[in-house]
Amino acid sequence: MTRNDTHHVSEDNFVYVMALRSVLIFVLAIALWLSRTKFGISLPVEPILLGIGLFVLINIARMLRLRKTSQWELFCELGVDVIALASILYFSGGVSNPFVSLLLVFLTIGAMLLPARLSWLLAAVVLSAYGFLVFNFRPMVHRHDLPSSGNPFLDLHTVGAWITFALSAIIIATLLVRMVASLREREQRLASAREESLRNERVVALGVFAAGTAHELGTPLATIATIARELERRLDSSAEIQPMLRSLRSQVDVCKQHLTSLTQKSGAGRSEKCALQPADEFLSETLSDWQAMRPGARIELAGLSAQAAPNIIAEPTLKQALISVLNNAADASPDKIEVNADWSHDKLKLDILDNGPGINDADLLRIGHVTFSTKENGLGLGLYLARMTLERFGGSLTLDNRPNGGIKATLLIPAV
Repeated sequence: MTRNDTHHVSEDNFVYVMALRSVLIFVLAIALWLSRTKFGISLPVEPILLGIGLFVLINIARMLRLRKTSQWELFCELGVDVIALASILYFSGGVSNPFVSLLLVFLTIGAMLLPARLSWLLAAVVLSAYGFLVFNFRPMVHRHDLPSSGNPFLDLHTVGAWITFALSAIIIATLLVRMVASLREREQRLASAREESLRNERVVALGVFAAGTAHELGTPLATIATIARELERRLDSSAEIQPMLRSLRSQVDVCKQHLTSLTQKSGAGRSEKCALQPADEFLSETLSDWQAMRPGARIELAGLSAQAAPNIIAEPTLKQALISVLNNAADASPDKIEVNADWSHDKLKLDILDNGPGINDADLLRIGHVTFSTKENGLGLGLYLARMTLERFGGSLTLDNRPNGGIKATLLIPAV
């Protein structure tokens, strides 16, 4: 059970309060029956049943409205509970009734679930109800036509005090257990938030360095392009080096295009980033673009779902994340890459399988979580950024060794 500092209380907390109220209804009904049939106490049945009926109506109303509601609504419910219990106690002995301690149960629940101002306001309601019972005391009337057993354990006050103590102990223990569990869960969420914040800081730092590197690479790339054009002009057109120079110029152009694309995509408008696209179209376009960049790699696409493809957010960084995973698979086994695609109404699942040598288990746990690479000249940024991108969209990236060698990369992309 958690204190919610927003304007809403979770559904689980309302379910818990309903369960406590149901137990109280059962205990009060049994106590009313025992007081009249076993203990010879004449109680006004109608007003007491009306009070119990009020508890039942509150539970029914809550069942019909079981969703996140405001803290003020919970305060009003607990306030009505206090009034209903006080009315029952008024007709059954007031402060001399052992069940009067149950007023503190509602105060305890309010202190756990409500903000400070509403908790103090509920405390004022409880104190007012108790004060009313003190200054408007109506003693219970005992019937003398029923024989007394003389057993103190059969005395109504003794039995009622025992029941009240047992209920209070159970409720307090339950509250404390749930509170400790809530604190542990909160600590885990805080630890996860700190870890995510550190990861985001690293990604921001990488972005800053990428922008600086892109700016610095412009000059040497322009120099290389100029030298290549000059060599191509001076050398004979039939020279064997001409194709190599053309290839060099084309690779320089590709590098310049990537740098330009980096700048443009980083400043893309929000509407472009949030464009929706069917999952099959997104996959087809991404694989087509990747195949153009890696014409020597062979890819096989299989497992397409028969149902209509859901829409996903066709954001440039999401496409780049998929391309990074494909590049790693192609580096491991350029002869064959398998892509098994499947989707449902809420997600797109991609299994990218390569036939490479695989990775030992220790390194497998590090790849994608830190900037680590098993390649000789690798930086380890591709899978790291791919994983961060997928998690930013609510997806995931997992890597596993295949039984017969190679790696299986599983990408989950949520649908919208």
